[in-house]
Amino acid sequence: MSQSIRYLALGDSYTVGESLVFEETFPSLLAKKVEKNFHATVQTTVIAKTGWRADELFENMLRQLQNQTHCFELITILIGVNNQYQGVALEKFLPQLSAIYDKALQLACKRNRSILMISIPDYFYTQFGQQSLKREKISSEIDQYNSIVKDFAAQKNVVFVDITKISRQALVKENLVAQDHLHPSKHQYERWVNEEIYEQVKSMMEKI
Repeated sequence: MSQSIRYLALGDSYTVGESLVFEETFPSLLAKKVEKNFHATVQTTVIAKTGWRADELFENMLRQLQNQTHCFELITILIGVNNQYQGVALEKFLPQLSAIYDKALQLACKRNRSILMISIPDYFYTQFGQQSLKREKISSEIDQYNSIVKDFAAQKNVVFVDITKISRQALVKENLVAQDHLHPSKHQYERWVNEEIYEQVKSMMEKI
């Protein structure tokens, strides 16, 4: 009998996989790889929407998970780009991230060992980013947000995965960007999973 793994993917357009079908998104690709290598059945729940800031993700977590009766063996969190894009004050992000984490922790089967935080991609390295009026600030601001996520993850002893370096190859590797000239392509998501995310998840799963 195969193992059953419940996976909760939290985020925004990068978790939704804007411009792609669900099977091409990183949560789906990750779930399939876990299923194949662990001979498991992964039940994936996605709470994410294009355009969500961190506070909006938290509000929707409260609403959509209020009657949740079971825990999740794996939870991924990728949030913050819309705080940056909408010009929200940087100091608001950490309390919002902390609230998301605290709620995720309540739902995690193995507490912090079930949670993985993913860095924000750098959309400066897309055609959309190159045309932005704020293009000179995008990368530095993304770095600031990612520094907050990385430091918070270290404080909470949570796994942090840096996929930003892959996203920064998109100007020279056009197949990394979807047809909307902004979001990751299936190929980029495959690289996230195969090069960065899966090995961390594999280690987490082996401890469950």
